[in-house]
Amino acid sequence: MGKKASLHLITTINKRFSSLTVIGPPIQLSGERIKVLCKCDCGVERYVRCLDLVHNNTKSCGCLNRDTLLQRNTKHGLCNTNTYITWCAMKSRCLNFNNQDFRHYGGRGITICREWLKFENFIRDMGEAPSTKHTIDRINNYGNYQPDNCRWATRKEQANNLRKNILLTHNGETKTLQEWSAVSGINSETISHRIKTGWTINDAITTQVKTNEIKLPKGVRYDDKKYQARIGLNNKRISLGYFDTVAEASEAYIKKAKELYGDTYKKTNQLQPPLQPASHYKQSQTN
Repeated sequence: MGKKASLHLITTINKRFSSLTVIGPPIQLSGERIKVLCKCDCGVERYVRCLDLVHNNTKSCGCLNRDTLLQRNTKHGLCNTNTYITWCAMKSRCLNFNNQDFRHYGGRGITICREWLKFENFIRDMGEAPSTKHTIDRINNYGNYQPDNCRWATRKEQANNLRKNILLTHNGETKTLQEWSAVSGINSETISHRIKTGWTINDAITTQVKTNEIKLPKGVRYDDKKYQARIGLNNKRISLGYFDTVAEASEAYIKKAKELYGDTYKKTNQLQPPLQPASHYKQSQTN
């Protein structure tokens, strides 16, 4: 086939070459080879050298190369999922010195098992996160990220596994303060306050709240025989001082809250007896 016939075949309108379709007549600028206007399947239009079309050197506007590279680097297809985001965050906490949480993980010597440095191995062992509310949790907070020490857990479930949690043993069973609170129906702050003021763990957990037993108001906690007032600001808790009475600590909290939040602060911090569990009211009706 002669050059003219070959050129005519190439420049035929609507002629397809891989992902490219000829849509315009050929042109030849000074010092350049003959080109023809093509439209890619992705919608992009560009001039392509005729020889590149003949020899199949150019198959698209460049989008095929991008797609091939993306497929090569993303074998799992889970880049935008909660599972993949969790995996990336795990690596950053343990391996990235610039991560704000590095001191709590990599800085403490927490590492990731070698196999889990590849996402495919991680998802093989852990499976996908059950929901967007689940994230990875280390069963032993002093252990590493590895198959036998990790599970998917919600924030609430993880809260019961924090290093700072208080563990209480009652009748040979050990639970966190929050878990005993859920079992007994007694507010966790009340149980904590009782123990700090000399109650036994058994009494603190099993003795139902009396009407004259005051629940600590918002912004007040009992600490070392004093009542501390504190308030949240910019995701941090700021101490407002230590006081001899609950009323003084509560007043300090209310004053600071009004100062920070003005009219948006509602005075709902009155000292009131806590609500009794449902079983208490049922018992009272039968007596």
